[in-house]
Amino acid sequence: MPAQTFHVQAVTLSLGDDLELVESHGFPTVSSLGDKAGRAAVGLRSKIGSLLADAEAVPASSLHRRMTGKDARVEHITLMLEPTKKRADWKAPVELRFDYITWTEADDLYLAFVPVLGVQVIAAKPEQIPARVEAHVRLTLVDRVKRVSLKQLVLSQCVQTLRVESISVSTHIQTPRELEISKNGEKKIKSVLKEVAQKLGQQKVMPAFEMEATLQLMREALESRQPASVLLIGPPGVGKTAAVRELARVHTIDLWSTSGSQLIAGQSGFGQWQERCRDLCREAASTKAVLHLGSLVELMEVGQHSANAQSIASFLRPSIARGELLAIAECTPEQLAIIERRDPHIAGAFVHVRVPEPAPAVTRKILGQVFHHLARKDSDHAQSAPALDWLHRLHQRYATYSANPGRPIRFLTTLVTEQPAGQKTLLTLEQVTAAFTRETGLPEVLLKDELPLDLDATRTWFTHRVIGQPEAVEAVLDLLATIKARLNRPKQPLASFLFVGPTGTGKTELAKSLAEFLFGSASRLARFDLSEFSDAVSVQRLIGGLGQAEGLLTARVREQPFSVLLFDEFEKADPAFFDLLLQILGDGRLTDAAGRSADFCNTVVIMTSNLGAREFQRGSMGFAKSEGDDGGGHFDEAARQFLRPEIYNRLGAILRFHALSRDLMLRVTRRHLDLLRQRDGIRLRDVDLRLGPGVEEHLAARPSPAAGGFGERGQRKSRH
Repeated sequence: MPAQTFHVQAVTLSLGDDLELVESHGFPTVSSLGDKAGRAAVGLRSKIGSLLADAEAVPASSLHRRMTGKDARVEHITLMLEPTKKRADWKAPVELRFDYITWTEADDLYLAFVPVLGVQVIAAKPEQIPARVEAHVRLTLVDRVKRVSLKQLVLSQCVQTLRVESISVSTHIQTPRELEISKNGEKKIKSVLKEVAQKLGQQKVMPAFEMEATLQLMREALESRQPASVLLIGPPGVGKTAAVRELARVHTIDLWSTSGSQLIAGQSGFGQWQERCRDLCREAASTKAVLHLGSLVELMEVGQHSANAQSIASFLRPSIARGELLAIAECTPEQLAIIERRDPHIAGAFVHVRVPEPAPAVTRKILGQVFHHLARKDSDHAQSAPALDWLHRLHQRYATYSANPGRPIRFLTTLVTEQPAGQKTLLTLEQVTAAFTRETGLPEVLLKDELPLDLDATRTWFTHRVIGQPEAVEAVLDLLATIKARLNRPKQPLASFLFVGPTGTGKTELAKSLAEFLFGSASRLARFDLSEFSDAVSVQRLIGGLGQAEGLLTARVREQPFSVLLFDEFEKADPAFFDLLLQILGDGRLTDAAGRSADFCNTVVIMTSNLGAREFQRGSMGFAKSEGDDGGGHFDEAARQFLRPEIYNRLGAILRFHALSRDLMLRVTRRHLDLLRQRDGIRLRDVDLRLGPGVEEHLAARPSPAAGGFGERGQRKSRH
């Protein structure tokens, strides 16, 4: 801080013989005595300057109390002082004169000071000053007469004249922060920016290709005559974060990356995170740093609780809107609609920069540039071109859950890093297909054109698991053939089925078998019992809201987009569920309460229902009314009457599951007995399970009443 100049009112007492005593009312601890005119004032100026430089002796907060008003003037009083008692050295009254200075301190506040006696007087009106000065001086003298002689009292009259003049004192006054630094050292003053953010541009990152237009728009907003913050808007995976890192890599902008969770970490006390954000804004403004804040939706949620509705985004919004803080945030188009609905002022504080998804040809060009950057210098890029084309086509078809080029780049990066060390980087079609199969679970026979799909073997595989439902198995084979030929509809689920029929006829078993064949594991089946979603509030849990971090359904599909979704007993769901179902079947996507989009284009949607089963039932459910009556028309009509037309018309197929005859139940019984023999309790022990004559027929013909007696499921329970 540069030197500061203070104007101090100095009081000069002329003592005769060119001797002067100079002092200041605001600094009573220092004075100066000189034998020539002006020399005493110079000495006082030096002493006051040294005193001001000592922050402990004269704190900066007390300076205003040491200043005398600029209107200070000299006045005097004359009084007769009589001896208090008869004394040999003092018999007659003595006339004394005292000069004093008076000034205006504030409205209705006037002060006077008698330098010789050190007496200070305060009055509300200027005309009260003389009387009060005389009264206080008389009291002071009477007190002194008791202790001093008359000769010593007369010495107070040695001052010949009294004058007031202003002197200028230049010195450096330490601020509280500078004083703290001088005491504790600079190292103890932490940088909030370094504590909660990481500087971009210092790490070694892969360049972002084909983003020149986006970078130019960001620079224009951040470096214009009136800089403004930037909100990047684009689907997930399009390269919003990569654009920020590329901006820090190729330009001289001082970019720092942070997030809502970093800003609030460790701030458990009331007002702590607000103080941290305020200090961060000040430091960023003073250093001209630009903050990359990450997801704007996250910032709108972090910091809120039951007693505080303010979030980090709403706290930073005024600084961002005024341009005091330059920041870059991100959101998707779906999240932008939510942001504008919750707080439109936050979205208006940013300059919106759209980041579109690149065209397929541009995506393929980016993949080539990424491979060239990652591959070893001696690699033959031309030999890997067919594999890159195949990788691009696979992701164009199946990786619809993430915008290009994010997902293909991550996939390619993983492939290159898995290459053997010390060898040339070479990608083959087999490597790409095998890696894609491991990631998605899709079998190679559905991906590779040169591998034919053996429909007979596939039919046998499903028929062995789902007994007595040839029409349903044929519908599944048609689905697999459609996927193999790549003729399924884009922007929609791979297939949508409604399984209708009596309970215990294999509807759930077929869904498990389809998940195992199509995606490699029965665990890829996500089952939702819609009897648990029989009201609108519970249906909301599927897409989040009401205090949930994510929706049950959307989170499951976002976590594993290649899966079979089984909505069991969907007729028991609240009508609000069918509004969600319409979006899934029509658009192949669903947006949760936080604006995150879940892609259903790689799922098989299956709904099971017992519609019409009660009317069709006669005797134990799951067994045929007669040898030739399968009730197909009855169940179709029940589904048509229950479903809204727009949902019924969007279903891929309605599959009727026939009630099981006695012969089919015997096959089911034998299959489950074989599965029973493979359990650890029998397989890992020296135990041999043998059944006597007629036991299998008895189990097939007489399902356990305690088990409910419902078709195949009842047979399975009767053997447990």
